[in-house]
Amino acid sequence: MNSYERELKSFKLPNITENTDKSKTIPASYTTNNESEEKALSFANNFKRQYMHLYQDRKPLFLSPLNEHGIGKMVCTSLRPTQLKFKRLYDFDLCAQFVADYLTYQFLEKPTELPQQLTSITQVLDTQEGNCFEYSHLLCSLLLGAGYDAYVVSGYATRDITLFDLTSEVCPLLQETEHEEVNKTESTPSKYLARPPRSLESGFKEKVEKKRREAEKKRREAELAKMSGEDGPKDELSGMRIHSWVLVLSGSREVPQSFFLEPTTGQALPLIDKNYEGIESIWNNRNYWVNMQLCINGCRDLSFDLGNALNWEYFLPNVPSRLSVQPEEVEPPRIISLTSEVRQKTFELPPSWLLPLDITEQAFETRLPKGKKSILYKKCRLDKFAPYTNSDALVGRLTMYGDISLTTQLEVREWYQFRMDKLQRRTRYVTSQRVKEEFGKGRPLRLREHTYQENELGIEGTRTMEYYGQSRVDGLMSRELNKFSLTEYFKGRDDLLLKRQVEFGPSQLSVTLPGVEPASNLRPVTKFTLKYDRDSNKPANEDIQVCIFSIVDNKISIQYHLEAGRITANTREFIIPESSDDAIAPKFDPDCTTAFKVDRSAPDPKIHELAQLLDQLIEQENANISDIRKSEEEVCNMLSCRSAEEQDHKLEVSVYDTVRNEKARKHRLEMERQKEEEERLRKEKEMDYLAPYLAKIGDPKELTSDDAEKVYNSCLSDFKNRLISMAQYIQTKYEKERQSLETKQCWYQSHQGTLSKQDEEEYLSFCSEAMFKIHTLEQRLNKHKDLAQKRFAELKDRLHTDSRLVNVLYT
Repeated sequence: MNSYERELKSFKLPNITENTDKSKTIPASYTTNNESEEKALSFANNFKRQYMHLYQDRKPLFLSPLNEHGIGKMVCTSLRPTQLKFKRLYDFDLCAQFVADYLTYQFLEKPTELPQQLTSITQVLDTQEGNCFEYSHLLCSLLLGAGYDAYVVSGYATRDITLFDLTSEVCPLLQETEHEEVNKTESTPSKYLARPPRSLESGFKEKVEKKRREAEKKRREAELAKMSGEDGPKDELSGMRIHSWVLVLSGSREVPQSFFLEPTTGQALPLIDKNYEGIESIWNNRNYWVNMQLCINGCRDLSFDLGNALNWEYFLPNVPSRLSVQPEEVEPPRIISLTSEVRQKTFELPPSWLLPLDITEQAFETRLPKGKKSILYKKCRLDKFAPYTNSDALVGRLTMYGDISLTTQLEVREWYQFRMDKLQRRTRYVTSQRVKEEFGKGRPLRLREHTYQENELGIEGTRTMEYYGQSRVDGLMSRELNKFSLTEYFKGRDDLLLKRQVEFGPSQLSVTLPGVEPASNLRPVTKFTLKYDRDSNKPANEDIQVCIFSIVDNKISIQYHLEAGRITANTREFIIPESSDDAIAPKFDPDCTTAFKVDRSAPDPKIHELAQLLDQLIEQENANISDIRKSEEEVCNMLSCRSAEEQDHKLEVSVYDTVRNEKARKHRLEMERQKEEEERLRKEKEMDYLAPYLAKIGDPKELTSDDAEKVYNSCLSDFKNRLISMAQYIQTKYEKERQSLETKQCWYQSHQGTLSKQDEEEYLSFCSEAMFKIHTLEQRLNKHKDLAQKRFAELKDRLHTDSRLVNVLYT
């Protein structure tokens, strides 16, 4: 009986049982230490005393702090390697980001002293708050469970890290954007591709732009260095601020290079990062190592070969690290040694005293404490929200400012999830009053991106729309619109149209009615230009490249594609004849067209060919004007639809989300109820032994005496015949096996003198198997005879008590 059991046995119940009921829910491992844990603590205290005696100028080790119940625990046993059921926690970066988002950071009471208490990570998961050591223990436990070679680090860090001050760092979201832009601009083509044509752009302008980008980059770096305090006053506690983070060594999970993980931010940092100023010790669930190297230059010169006993003093000698020395290498003498008894016997740390780590689906999805979290970075503020927390499905907002005091807004970026209108991101440029909206796939008009001016509403406002052109029938890729022009870009059309540029005249209404969009015909089309791609099936001098329709001047200008070896292209211009009220169309006048030919020796087109071309151009003009009106109508519908969507936010809920999808939940419950009802009816029908006899007489609701007697006699007769048939079947099998054995025995007696050893073995095997079958069939037959009468009597009694028969048979 341990001390905890003796204490419970002698404990007297108080008058109020509220506290005792609460204590019952606490596992014994949280409030007591077993024999193995007590042994580990005694070794740890011995190790700590020798360390403090030899290194009096160093700080004490964080080796056996108290848990939340005041019980000393070895820090290695406070880790619980766990692989949770969420696939998104299998990679180190997502795992670190989850810990950073899930917990609320608490400062150490004294920044230069180790904490006296280390709360269990199960309690940390419940309260969603903890200090740097509790952050590190949770993250390290998840990384160890995912297969990484991870360690908790106890050391020293800068003021910004220990105080969770990120105002001198650039937001990671902005860094990702800069990396994407660099990758786009600096991508090098493959050497196997064809050499591109010579660029006709100015090289001088490119050099000037490159110098400007480099100067801007240097300016940002200098500003960041100034903000980080390199040029400002130094921290008085520099090198003494205690902090804890996680070390991930290379090798496991195909990690190519060792690195640090900052649990408060979730960022992966190199081993030479200047924010970490020294290491005292590291540990995992198997061993504890003390750093014996000098940290004059922070962590830059440290070696993390834990098998080198000159650099790392280990707690347990019989538990080498993964990077331990080779067997042929001689271990140098240790400065701190355990007792000889420990060296002679193999001692392993006891298993973790913590309960298994578990996070519910809802907690993992919500993640953020109370559903929201705010972080201040350099000249920006990042607000995170849990999904479905806001009515507009906002999950993130990044606000950028022009000053350090965060008073002048420059840009606001917002991220959305699970919206019915497929809105994913919105960016507001406060200075220029420009708004950019980005949408996912699935909108009716296949809109991908919408950029507009906040102060210019309606169809006459300046706006740009990008589309998922592959999903549209007309191949529209983008559309640029303002008060006097409309430009559309196409791709993959059958008519090879690439661009349509439209110019409008002034609106016919001088005053716009409030809340009413101007009709599409109020902006007259004065001119539009069509640009086509090259058609390889036509000669270049007959393939139209640009067609300009000047409606005000009644002119149509055509420019053909360039021929090979030419520097100019053929052109032609038509003057459209005025229309008359006569039913007969006016004849084509050759004087209404002029042309420029590059090859003067080429034959001129005939008059009927020019007349036919003019008719095609007029039809094309009418068709394009109709398409322009449809485009304006589409933009009007899109704007009205977006206005309605912003007023009434509708969210998407998965059919598998039984918590939020009320319709799916009710449907699932109804399906389960129907299934249970069908199963109940099926079982009742299977158990009704009178069902086939009642079916023969039509399943009447009430039985007559004749029908009841008939059902009664038929049921008993059939059951009796079944029992007899079963007995006859067993008897037949028994006689058959017996006869087979007798035949085999006669054969053996007649051939006994001529049989080989193998034949005798086969005969004996056959006899053994036949005797087993005969014995089994004999037992079955005897058992059947014994139970037949009993079963027949039970059925008879059951029929006499059946409510459907008893009221008719005995009336």
